[in-house]
This record gives sequence, C-alpha cells and structure tokens, in this order.
Amino acid sequence: MVEDCSLKQSGLFETREFEITEDGVVVSIRALFFRNRYKVPFEHVIREPVEFTLSNSTWRWGGIGCLIFSCYFFFLTVVDKKGLDGVLVSLGFLLAALCGFIGYRLAMRTFLRISESAMNVDLDRGKPSRERVDQFIEEVNEKAREYYGELQQLQPVYDRVGQIERLAFLQEKGVISEEEFEVLKSELVNPLKLSESPQSGQYL
Repeated sequence: MVEDCSLKQSGLFETREFEITEDGVVVSIRALFFRNRYKVPFEHVIREPVEFTLSNSTWRWGGIGCLIFSCYFFFLTVVDKKGLDGVLVSLGFLLAALCGFIGYRLAMRTFLRISESAMNVDLDRGKPSRERVDQFIEEVNEKAREYYGELQQLQPVYDRVGQIERLAFLQEKGVISEEEFEVLKSELVNPLKLSESPQSGQYL
C-alpha cells in the first residue's frame, strides 16, 4: 500500500497539488489570477509517461530582439562613426540579449505527462525531486491497478444488472410476460439455481 498519496509542486507564480483518490487523480492549480480543480480518472492514465520540455518563449524573443538592436547600433557605430556612445549602446543591448537567453535557459522545465485526457496530469520532473516524482507515478500506477482489480471483481454484478434492466424493458414493451420476466430474473439473480436443478443433468 502507498503511504503518501499526494504531491505538491510550487513555482514562482503557481502551485499545483496532486492527490490520488480511489478512482483517479485530483489536480488543484493555484496561480496569481487563476484557480482550477479537476479529477483525471484512472481510465485516462497512461502506462508510460511522456516527457517534454516547456519554457517561456518571451525570454527567447526578448533576447533575439536585443541582439538585433545590438547589431544595428554596432553597424551605425561603424558606418556613421558614433564613437564611444554607439559602442556602449550596442554593448548594452548585447548584455540584455545575453540575459534574455540565460533567462530562457533557466526557465526551461522538463515535464512528465501521465494522462491522455483533455485535463492532463503534467508533473514537473524536478520538483520536489526526480526520485519523489518517480515514486508518485508508481503510487498512481499502484492505485490504478487496485482500482481495475476491484472493477473486474464487480463486472459480473454489473453484467447481471444490465441484463435485468433489458428484461424489464422487454416486459414493458410486451415482448415477454410478467411470469417470464420473473423466471428469467430469478435465473440471473441466482445463476447456480438452474445448474443445481434435476433437469440440468447434474443428478444423472
């Protein structure tokens, strides 16, 4: 049995909590101006997590823009002989471009997607640690195995209930009589009754 069935991942402006329940994973997201809570059932959990990398592209495009301005002012410095002022402006934009690329690299995060529904379960690979994330995924898989085992045990009951509902529908439409409905229903409720009767050949 699993001991800790929850995982919390905190970022700069967002906190996400994942809690394993009897039939799925509850995801709670709290951001600066955003709140959301939903459940992903075990039916949508995949066996092999999908790894992908995500980052804020604003840092990258900001760095590219600053690099373009740096080249532009450097070109003006060479052509129009702007002197030291042009060089300093060019170096300033070059430094800003470098900060943008560094920020883009630091903002990169590796995620693991462990579901295939519209509302996904995406785990940050390094929070709180790779080992804890792997442990949580194993906890999800263990709970899912228990859930499917219980479903398989209950499946014969679900099948009989569905068959009784179909018999009731046939009786309501007049396809079978009330006596036939009672006989057929008793056979479904007590499936061993027919096999134990003398007519079944058990006592021959």
